[in-house]
Amino acid sequence: FTIQSDNALAYKTLITQEMLAKGYLAGNSVYVCTEHKPEIVGGYFDELDSVLGLIRECENGRNIDDLLRGPACPLQLQQSIFLRSRQKSRKGVALRHPLL
Repeated sequence: FTIQSDNALAYKTLITQEMLAKGYLAGNSVYVCTEHKPEIVGGYFDELDSVLGLIRECENGRNIDDLLRGPACPLQLQQSIFLRSRQKSRKGVALRHPLL
């Protein structure tokens, strides 16, 4: 998923930061397999809802910088990873980075 905002990269960083604190390695992509039981998937989305609530607060005026414990994912990094993944996907290997 993508968040249409001027703070999109900061929000991606916030999602990763907060979900890691809750025990999930997460970004704005979700990969589920048949071994993930409904309670695991449900728990993930419950925790994600709370992070999306923080993002809503930021869109309503809360300062995102007050929530981040480090720098936001820089645009340069995002573009670099995107370009490399496109090059590799042309060779038949699709890559996704958790911050994209």
